[in-house]
Amino acid sequence: KTKLFLKWFHQEDMEERLRTYYRNVVRVQSAARAHFAKKVYNRRLERAKMTEQERADAEARELEVQRLLQEEAARKEEERISREAKEREEREMLADKQLEIAQIERERAIARAKAAEEERLAKQAELEKMAAEEAIARAEAEKERIRVERAMSVAVHKETADKMQQEVQEKNKRVDDLQKMLEEAMLQASEAEVRALKAEAALSVEEVKKKQEQKKEASVHAVSDMSSDSFEFKKWFSFSSNNAPLPEGIVVEKSRVMGLVQKTGGRHRGWKSRWFVLDAVEKTFSYYDNDKLKKKKGAVEGDTIIRAFAPKQGTNNHTFVVETVDRTYFCKAASDEMKDAWVAFFNIFPEYYKDSSYN
Repeated sequence: KTKLFLKWFHQEDMEERLRTYYRNVVRVQSAARAHFAKKVYNRRLERAKMTEQERADAEARELEVQRLLQEEAARKEEERISREAKEREEREMLADKQLEIAQIERERAIARAKAAEEERLAKQAELEKMAAEEAIARAEAEKERIRVERAMSVAVHKETADKMQQEVQEKNKRVDDLQKMLEEAMLQASEAEVRALKAEAALSVEEVKKKQEQKKEASVHAVSDMSSDSFEFKKWFSFSSNNAPLPEGIVVEKSRVMGLVQKTGGRHRGWKSRWFVLDAVEKTFSYYDNDKLKKKKGAVEGDTIIRAFAPKQGTNNHTFVVETVDRTYFCKAASDEMKDAWVAFFNIFPEYYKDSSYN
């Protein structure tokens, strides 16, 4: 509104100033025309007062002056054209030189960039090579550690078996000694005979217990043998859980167990839902985004699973832990029944690989 007010407020003043300007322009133009007309009139008047010879001489002088002026103008024009041509040639030479210098600088810059890129790629390749060598070294060290641990475990099992065999031999020897003592005591009092019979009965009970343990181990071996054609995950679950009912939410096939479980991430400790798959044919544990089994998020070989267990009850309800050689997995089931079922299914791998004949 203010701009509009100022525009109309100064309109008359501006129009008056424009009219004054135009009148002054017309006055100056009229004065210039009068001046030049006066000069032409004076020249013609002077010519009229001259004789024929004087007019001819004056016209000749004017023609000579005009010729000299034209020659001077032509000379200046030629000098100007020559100067402009020289300047244009110098500019072109300078531009060519600058272009050549720019080309050289660009080639040098390209060469420096190429050298820097090659150096960067060489350093990157060297770093990748060093990282690969370190990873191989770590893997070899881990492999050697596992081999040593397994060798130590086999040695411990062997030592335990030797001790058990030695104990059995000692027991057999004691049995023989008791038998001899019994034969000698048969000639003595009946009390000694009763004591010998009790000792023999105690040995018989120990042998029965040993046979039961061997039978149990044979049963565990039979139901945990994933290489057998008769293996079924349902049989293993029934055996390991004392015929407990299979909870809903876990898909149990003959050679596969599948279900939705929550686990913590490798870097981020938040809970993430994953579809777990235990495969008796491949002897692996793998997990996916969902039950479509399209995007595998990870896989673990069965021989690297050490154990699975449920921690003491506290704030971590329905949780269980799967320990492997490379990593520990923290998992959460939907219920305690599903938690116990998953622990039982995971523990088939260490039970299967416990026997050295499977390795």
